[in-house]
Amino acid sequence: MGIEISLKELVESMEIQSDEVTSYMNTLPGEIEAVTDEELGAAEQGTYEDLTGVETPDFVLAVLEGRDSIALPTRMDINEYQIMEKFAESVKDSALSDRLAEALVGRGAFRRFKDAVFHAGVEEDWYKFKFDKYAEVAIDWCETNSISYRRP
Repeated sequence: MGIEISLKELVESMEIQSDEVTSYMNTLPGEIEAVTDEELGAAEQGTYEDLTGVETPDFVLAVLEGRDSIALPTRMDINEYQIMEKFAESVKDSALSDRLAEALVGRGAFRRFKDAVFHAGVEEDWYKFKFDKYAEVAIDWCETNSISYRRP
């Protein structure tokens, strides 16, 4: 394919995805573009021209038709809960490790975990750990799709 992407850009694009937004590699220029469910639905119904602010309608059609695009790993491919568990296990301070693990139990686990990370002052460690885990998924995706990547 001859495409090269920044691993940092790829990870950032993976992180911003949601249930309504999926990012794709546009294989023609080798750039990542986000596509919303609304855009895909409009393209599917032929009412794409009704959407305002869409910069690349041709690419949305390409995604819909399954050409010139590769979907990035989604949140379903990245188990962030498991990443948080692994981070908690990796913390050397056993009391902090236990607090982080406890934060992951029950409803609201994501918020409690992030609060515990903040209060413990280990945000930088958490974000590096999380980036590294996302990067592992991104590298596997690149290798599967024959896309070169550059590390930050």
